[in-house]
Amino acid sequence: MTETPRGTRHSGDIEVGLYRQILLIPFAVETAAGSGNRLASGRDRIDALARLLAGSPWKEITADRWRHLPAGDGDGLAESYAEFVYFEPYVQRYLFGTIDEKPEDAPIRLWRRTDLQALDVVLPGNLGSAPGRYRLRVDRMNLYLFDTGNVMLVVELAHDESLACDIADGSPDPSTLARIMALTEHVRRVFPPAFVGEAAQGADRPALFFPTSLHWATDATAPLHESPPVPAASFLDFVKECRAARLHPAWRDVLAGLPIEGEPSSDDRPPVHLSLLGDDRAFSMTIMQVDDIGAVSEPDWVRIAMCDGPGVGWPYSRAFLDGWERRQTYDRHFDAAAGSGTRYLLSGYSFAMVGSTPGPEETDLFRNVFVGHGRRHYFQLALIAYFQKAALVTLSERLSDAMSARPRAPEVVEAIEQDILQFSTRYWFETLSAQVQAQELFDLLRENLRLRPLYDQIRREARQAGVSEAAREQRRLAHNQNRLNLIAGVGLPLTIISGILGMNVFSAGDNLQWPLTWLTIFLIVGAVGSLFVALYGWSDSLERRFAESGNLTWAYLSVPVVILAIGTIGLWLK
Repeated sequence: MTETPRGTRHSGDIEVGLYRQILLIPFAVETAAGSGNRLASGRDRIDALARLLAGSPWKEITADRWRHLPAGDGDGLAESYAEFVYFEPYVQRYLFGTIDEKPEDAPIRLWRRTDLQALDVVLPGNLGSAPGRYRLRVDRMNLYLFDTGNVMLVVELAHDESLACDIADGSPDPSTLARIMALTEHVRRVFPPAFVGEAAQGADRPALFFPTSLHWATDATAPLHESPPVPAASFLDFVKECRAARLHPAWRDVLAGLPIEGEPSSDDRPPVHLSLLGDDRAFSMTIMQVDDIGAVSEPDWVRIAMCDGPGVGWPYSRAFLDGWERRQTYDRHFDAAAGSGTRYLLSGYSFAMVGSTPGPEETDLFRNVFVGHGRRHYFQLALIAYFQKAALVTLSERLSDAMSARPRAPEVVEAIEQDILQFSTRYWFETLSAQVQAQELFDLLRENLRLRPLYDQIRREARQAGVSEAAREQRRLAHNQNRLNLIAGVGLPLTIISGILGMNVFSAGDNLQWPLTWLTIFLIVGAVGSLFVALYGWSDSLERRFAESGNLTWAYLSVPVVILAIGTIGLWLK
């Protein structure tokens, strides 16, 4: 691991002139328990969710999905064209659709919300983080619906000095790297990861690594609003009662009434609900520009890669960080010695682009070109990679539910295997673009997300589940065959006896009459025995009782032996 170079400065002394944070929050669309369609296809669940979105603030983008940024926000035709041709044709069709494609048939359906203009954030100022009040402009709020039964909420926030306020005197906030790191650490969380303090349960406890206040503003020019903190008891009780994490009310409001796992709904029984995937941390894409990229210390580079807040010294042990640059940095355009260029940093839950300010704005390549690439090209890389992880996790959970269900249906496992095959053939992209940088970044991102081991594990589990269900079905068929053989075995002596009695060998004299009493006994015993065997052959519980008592063999032999014995005695008495 390289040593911290000389000339570096504390993060509180490095100014940040541009900052954007794009959050990707994954969900699985699940059906209500006991609704009879728990194992419906992903497309069916997405169609049901789309019907719930009707009449909400979310509006579907049915045409020109390739222009996914709001109108007037850098969504020019030339920028959209550059993004489109950046990818391979099969990826273009997947991401942006075709001209004659119907929305309901598309692998991705895009919805947009434009009524929320800003996010007011109040940082708590604990554990070394600087307190502050910020207004972040909302530049994108999209909802991606994937036909695998997954949803991705995408929110892009931009720091604007004219909208930011310092908590002390209300003056424009001189953004520093320390403040931006604290902001990134807190805003990316969709619910508090923990609470601190010794207060009794039910009393207010300060949340760890979570804003004191979050509020969505419909007017970006209105005064900053500070909402009262949400009591810790509301999160604690929700987990206690529902066995699910509760989204913070601010993030809950973004979803505009869509049913969430564990939450009561105004409808009697909504057909589907959203289930949050992962933990409290949304996947964060950070784009920032600092005044001197060479002044960022090595420990701060680690913090940026890990989405950690500001601090002093190394955030992790030196042994743990050995070789982290190879795993988590991409320095094709970064010169550490000269302190110039753009550095890319990745982890399993973040993607960061950090550039430097070279001079006049008109010659600022990072601001004029690279930021657009980050919001478009690299965002699509992150969207595909994080979607792949969400879809794989969802398939794994469905497979686990199917294998633990009683009774298990072989067609359910077969349907999941078909879904995994469809995912492999349609959505498991190994190569996205002919551009070398795009492929290298995508490979590094997939490596940090550990997609290949997860993909191999699920395919292996699906194959094992298929083999297990096939063997189970073979055992069931063999068991039924044994039952049929048993019934046929009992019917054979009855057929022989009835055949003998139906012969005219005893009709030589009129005085030879079959004793009515023995004939009656024989018929009754035969009828009862046949009924018993039929019931036994189709009754699992009766079979288990004989098997547990150790008399299974005698159960198979007793009835035909009794019938043959009675028939023989009757003929002898005749």
